[in-house]
Amino acid sequence: MVNEKKQVVLMMGGPASGKSTVRKQVHGDLYVVDSDGIKESHPDYDVNNPSALHAWSSRMATKEFYSMLSGSTNFVFDGTGANAEKYVTFAKAAHEEGWSVKVLYVRCDVVTALQRNAKRERTVNEDIVKEKYSTIAASHEIVAQYVDVVEVIDTGASANS
Repeated sequence: MVNEKKQVVLMMGGPASGKSTVRKQVHGDLYVVDSDGIKESHPDYDVNNPSALHAWSSRMATKEFYSMLSGSTNFVFDGTGANAEKYVTFAKAAHEEGWSVKVLYVRCDVVTALQRNAKRERTVNEDIVKEKYSTIAASHEIVAQYVDVVEVIDTGASANS
C-alpha cells in the first residue's frame, strides 16, 4: 500500500460552508470527532442557542482528539480551524504519534455562508459567522505548513472572492 500510516483529517471552514456535507462525501467512512455532535448530546442543548455549550463541547472534542491518537482508527476532526495555534498543536501531536495529517479546507464566501446559515435549523449568530470567516483563510495558510496533505474544496458560487 502507498500510505499505510494512520491518518487524521482536520476539517477547516466557516459555519455553513458545507463541511459536514463534504466530510460525508469525501471521508464518510471515517470516525468523526465533532464538537457540534457532542454539543447536541448534552441534556441542556438548545438548538436556538448552541453557542451556550460551545466551550464545553470544544473541550470534550479536544479530549477525544488526543484519545484517538492513542489508537489506530483513522478519523476526522470536524471544526472551523479558526484557531491556527490549536490546529498546529494537533498536527504536531499527531505527527509525534506517527500519524499522517491532512487538512481539508471547505471554502465558501461569507455571503453564501450567511444565506445558508439563515436556512438551517441550528443557526450560528451572524457576528460569529463573520468573525470566523475573517480568520479562517489566514489560519489555513499557517496550518497548511504543518500537515502532510492539503485539500481545498470550494462550495460557494463566489468561493474564490
